This record gives sequence, C-alpha cells and structure tokens, in this order.
Amino acid sequence: LAKAFEDVSELDTAFRHYEIGGGKKRKTMKYDERASVRLFNLIPSVVTQANLDAAKQVGFKSQQPVFILGMPRSGTSLMEQILSSHPDVFGAGELKFLTGILENISIGQASRLRLGEKEPYFKYEDEASWELRGQRYVEKLQKLADKPYERIVDKMPGNFNFVGLIHAILPEAKIIHSRRHPVETCLSCYRIHFAEGHHWSYNLGQLGRFYKRYWNLMKHWKTEFPGVMHEVRYEDNVADVEGQARSLIDYLGLE
Repeated sequence: LAKAFEDVSELDTAFRHYEIGGGKKRKTMKYDERASVRLFNLIPSVVTQANLDAAKQVGFKSQQPVFILGMPRSGTSLMEQILSSHPDVFGAGELKFLTGILENISIGQASRLRLGEKEPYFKYEDEASWELRGQRYVEKLQKLADKPYERIVDKMPGNFNFVGLIHAILPEAKIIHSRRHPVETCLSCYRIHFAEGHHWSYNLGQLGRFYKRYWNLMKHWKTEFPGVMHEVRYEDNVADVEGQARSLIDYLGLE
C-alpha cells in the first residue's frame, strides 16, 4: 500500500503505511539494540593502529579480494555490477563468512575480539594467525569463481564493521566505501522489506541511531587507518557511470 500511494505522490498516506508495515514486521523479529551498541563501541576501542602494531603479526598478501561496503541501499550493488563487467573481476555477491574468519582474532595487547559469531571458522584455542585467517578467506573466495580472476568482489555492506581487521589479515585487499546521502540511504532502508536481517530498519528511531553509529565508525576508520579505504559517492556513480568506472578500475590496478 505504501508503495502504491508513493507511486501516485500521496506521500503522507504512503508514509503512514510504511510505519504500519514496519511495525508489523518488527513484531516478528528480535532485535537487541543494546547488543548492537556494545559491538559498535567495542570495535573502535580495540581495533586501533597502535593495537595492530603491538600484535606484530602480518596478514596474507593477496590482491585478489575486493570489499565493497557501507550502509545497505547505498549503491553497493551498482558498484559491484560496474566492476564485475570487467573481464578480470568476479562479483561474488554478499558473502557471509568474513565474521566467522575473524571471530576470536587476537589484537595486540588487547583481549581476543569476540564478535558473536556462532560458527567460528577457527576454534578459540587454535589462536589462528592473521596470515592464516587471510589465507583461508582467499581460498573460500577462489572456490566461488568459475575460473581464476585477478580480483574477486565481496559486496557484503555490513563488512564496514571490520575495515581495520580486513586490513590486518589482508593488507593488500582493496576496500571501497560506498556512500549515499544520509536521508536517501535511511529512507531507502525504511521503505524496503528486506529478505533477512537489518532489523533496525523498520523503526525510524532505531534506524536513525544505527546510521549515526555507522557514520561514527567510518570516521574512526578514516582517522585511524588513513588511505586504507577508497570512498565513492553513489550520486557520482549515477551521474557519471563511465568516469567512475574508469576510476574504480584504476583503483583496482587493472587495465
């Protein structure tokens, strides 16, 4: 109903239906906002350049992985479509195994980082090194492609939580942050009935607070790890597809 009223520009009525639909959806799921806040507070306090340096570990050197990350509905799919049209790039879609690879990772003098993954790839007692974690991630990527590619794209938006950790286990990986205007991003999330996850998107208060936590974390990554992330605006992609495509391919180091 909301979509139908929006299509005929009866926006106030459409918005009321979005609110009702979102409320009904929220009643079918459990969302612990406090747990989300704890994770957002934990990661930047632990994943710092000083702690990574203190760990004295090296990651797995491979230029194959490419991460496209950011808020859902921020243009990550468009960016993957652009990149995967290149013959040397394989778009693997939204992959769900990075959290399992990172679970229980040791960060310097800080305690082992527990992300809440129920099926970690490595047991806690294994104390898997950064290099081994990165190697296993690349091996899992390669199994998804139908032939050898120079670059393989993981476009899971939620990987924005792990930029510093990605850089630790895969120091040569390319990380692309897809940005979109905050209001456009949040409205697009609010108006979508997601197939799974994104429980925060069905309530405007929770949605707004989630976006603020996301944005503060991105500022942390840019401050703590300057130059690690390549940022692209969705609006620029739409306005100049060819120019942005050339820029992205250049960033990946491809012809």
